[in-house]
Amino acid sequence: MPRFIAAILAVTICTSPAQAADDAAPVFPLAQALERAHATAPALDAARAGVAAATAARAVAGLRPNPTVNGEYENVAGSRSYKAIEAPTQTLTLGVPLELGGKRSARLAVAEVASRRAAIAGAIAEADLRLSVTKTYIAAVAAERRLAIARDQASVAEEAFQVAEDDTPQRITFFSNEDVPVAVGLVVDNSGSMIARRSMVLAGAKAFATSGHPEDEVFTIVFNEHIRHGLPGNLAFTQNAPQIEAAVTRFPPGGKTALHDAVIEGLEHLEEASHQKHVLVVLSDGDDNASMHSADVMLERAARSNALIYTISTAELGSGDGNPGLLKKLAQRSGGVTYSPKSERTVVDAFREIAANIRRGYSIGYVPTNTVHDGRFRHVKVSVRAHGYKNLSVIARDGYLAPRHADAH
Repeated sequence: MPRFIAAILAVTICTSPAQAADDAAPVFPLAQALERAHATAPALDAARAGVAAATAARAVAGLRPNPTVNGEYENVAGSRSYKAIEAPTQTLTLGVPLELGGKRSARLAVAEVASRRAAIAGAIAEADLRLSVTKTYIAAVAAERRLAIARDQASVAEEAFQVAEDDTPQRITFFSNEDVPVAVGLVVDNSGSMIARRSMVLAGAKAFATSGHPEDEVFTIVFNEHIRHGLPGNLAFTQNAPQIEAAVTRFPPGGKTALHDAVIEGLEHLEEASHQKHVLVVLSDGDDNASMHSADVMLERAARSNALIYTISTAELGSGDGNPGLLKKLAQRSGGVTYSPKSERTVVDAFREIAANIRRGYSIGYVPTNTVHDGRFRHVKVSVRAHGYKNLSVIARDGYLAPRHADAH
């Protein structure tokens, strides 16, 4: 099955949900849905039968007790010396019970209560059915409207955006601008160069955490020559802002820098998240003197990932040492953005802007026409044109690594 490619774009395009809803295919009305449900609901049939039984019991309770008739036949063969001439005796009695002490009224009252209870149970069953059908109906209509909007957005996106893979035009099949929860990893340099910048790191993490979606899955990696997860060992992700703030300052700074290994660990941890949209935010000067993996391996891993990577370079905050070019390349490889703040205050601003950019991005998807699984890098170019606008720019990942199969040719 061809791999589905999604590009995250920092371009704004609008489509009208109301217009898309008007163009949606009509659905049968709620009244018809309720009518069909009423006709085929076993619970409602049982409730109706209960009401009918209680009504019948109420009618029976109002009747007086039935009279009784008894018959006796005595002296069938006569008695003593007159048995030949003495006739047998026949006795017939009629009995009408008399109810005393309000028994009949009490019986009627009990039957009346049972009848009302059955009627209430029937009304509850009908209300539950109506509620269930209405909820399902609303969900179905909303899903249909969303589908219509998505189709309309895809149509608009196909007109406004152009995607090419290795200079071959591709057909856009997916477009979305929904503000959905994301999985985010904060990868923070904790080497000796960060000893004097603890307050900056804490302020940046706080700005990011308070600007996110309440259902985001967030984790932290704090690294020097050791790669450590900032959250407690039994907690893979969190939505709790104080936990995020505490995680980035959990370990004292110092030591060397294993940037490459930290980024790879962050990308691997993102794969454990339940949310489909993945983001990695890397704060470092770009230098590395302790990793087991090379920069090329890190960049290849980033290209294979669907994660959007933002980098914040701290190289210009000190003596200018570091490798900001590598951080820029890492961000571009994934379709993200690199920031090079010149003060600690603008570092915090960068965290806040990244949190906003995650919400503003668009997702565009296509199924590649090149289905060969040769493991090669496919260059992707996204362009945009919109009436009335000039010099629009697109920030998107520059490509991806195709999957590799042994029998690829």
